[in-house]
Amino acid sequence: IVPAITFIATMAYPISVGAKIVICDVAPNTINMDPEDLKKKLSPKTKMVVPVHIGGYPCNMEEIMKVTKEYNKDIVVLEDAAHAFGAIYKGKRIGTIGDFGSFSFHEVKNVTSFGEGGIVCTNVKEMRPLMPRCRFFGSDFGAKPIDNWFYNVDAMPGKYGPFVALNSSTTEIQAI
Repeated sequence: IVPAITFIATMAYPISVGAKIVICDVAPNTINMDPEDLKKKLSPKTKMVVPVHIGGYPCNMEEIMKVTKEYNKDIVVLEDAAHAFGAIYKGKRIGTIGDFGSFSFHEVKNVTSFGEGGIVCTNVKEMRPLMPRCRFFGSDFGAKPIDNWFYNVDAMPGKYGPFVALNSSTTEIQAI
């Protein structure tokens, strides 16, 4: 479930893997996801809700988390916090309230990079050790490499079974 007002990137990946996108209306006073409409859109097929903090204005995360987790505690809430880097909602940093928070870097956003870049964070304890591996196809640079190979690439455990992470690495200069 994604808000009616967002950038195409919010929907592009889910569509590319065959997910059905459900559009949630936005609250007229914030243009962010409307928790009341979200209640109507949740279904037994819902796997993820993606509130997008438009223009740095925080979504009503308290209500979004309440509605979502009361319906089904296994629904993943992924905050798109790209436009809200540094914003605070009820004493908590935006991007740290949902199960995951994502911050993409781009020249028109609060944080830029020399090309591609971003941050992902999580409140899912089991996923924390796997996050560094998500940068480069699931590579585990700490593991003993296979003979004659520099690194291991293997599937990572996911909520719905194993998955292979994408190449989301940045250059050293981008990391500064």
